[in-house]
Parts: sequence; C-alpha cells; structure tokens
Amino acid sequence: MEADAVQSSAYLARQAGAPLYVVHTSSREALELALMQRTRGTQVFFETWTHYQTHDIFWEGGKKGKINPPLRVRSDCEHLRQGLPNGEIDTIGTDHVHRDISSKSADIQGSSHGCPGLDTMLPVSLTDGRHKRGLSLERIAKLTSTNSARLMGLDHAKGSMATGMDAELTMTDVDAEWTLERSDVLSSAGYSIYEGKRFKGQKLRSIGE
Repeated sequence: MEADAVQSSAYLARQAGAPLYVVHTSSREALELALMQRTRGTQVFFETWTHYQTHDIFWEGGKKGKINPPLRVRSDCEHLRQGLPNGEIDTIGTDHVHRDISSKSADIQGSSHGCPGLDTMLPVSLTDGRHKRGLSLERIAKLTSTNSARLMGLDHAKGSMATGMDAELTMTDVDAEWTLERSDVLSSAGYSIYEGKRFKGQKLRSIGE
C-alpha cells in the first residue's frame, strides 16, 4: 500500500509539474518505485525516521512499537540505511508523538499510533550512522537540517551557519558513550523505544531554541 501510494503520487506530481515530498518512508519498495520516477524527470524527495532504520517487526517492545506506517522487516531497514549516504533519502525526521505511555495501555487496536523521537534523532544518527556505518558529520547535518530547510523553503533563515541565519545550533560530544534510561527522556511522553540502548554521541546543549 505504501509503495502504491508513493508511485501514484509521484506520477501525478510529474503530470502536474510539481515536486513531491514523501514523508515517513519505511519500505524498500516504496523508495525504489519512486526513484524510478526520478529517472523520468519527477522531482521526488524522501524523508525517513530513525526507528525505520533501527527497529523491525521482531522488536520485542510490544505496543510501544505501534507506529504508522508500521515497522518493517530487517531488509527494509538496511535498504533505508543505504539510502542515507548516497542521496536517495533527503531528510531524517522524527514525527515526534509526545503522548504519554498510558496511550499504549489498550489492546493493539485501541492503543495510540506513534512514538517519541525528538530526543533520540541525533544520538541514533551519530551512533548508527557515523560510528557504525561511516556516515559523515556533513551528511548528517544535511539530512537533519540543511535539506529540510531548503525543501521547506526556509533556507533563507535556517539550515546553515551564515550571517543573517537564525542562531539555532546544537553542541554535541560525538564520542560520548552513554545508555538511555527513562529518566534521561526530556520529552513529555516520558518514555522512548530506545530505552536501554547504548549510544556513542550525545547532545550537550542547544543554542537559540
């Protein structure tokens, strides 16, 4: 269904001469089909989330992993990771859902969709992207900031360090090793699907928030 929706949207975008920004990309097939549309002249841009790179259908977190689109198989995770350095994927987002863990207390049908992701986007990108897979800091900056600002038409004010830009900077220790505990979660959701994960790379301070 995801692949079908992306392919149909890409076709309509090409016919209209309009760019298409695909959010929440979670599957290999959706990415591959829309990349075919790129070769035909369609302007297609892709966003994915960190948990589609790190979590699959065999994750044992239960209803905390109820996300829309749903988690996929490991081969989908690997394919999305491969799309980060080569330019197939343009941005990493969070679609941060700050609902309390109590929103997952019903059965699988009644539990809320989504999970918090704002706290962990950068640590995951540094740990699994830079340290494990060699993703450069420059590429991480583009995926999480520069490209997002450009595609949303905000590159006159955000996305780079230059005179006249908004002073929103993050200071990070890229080699700090730490384990995420629930007490570390800053989000009002109060939990994370990365609880217990060992990270290498930690945000120290944000300037201009």
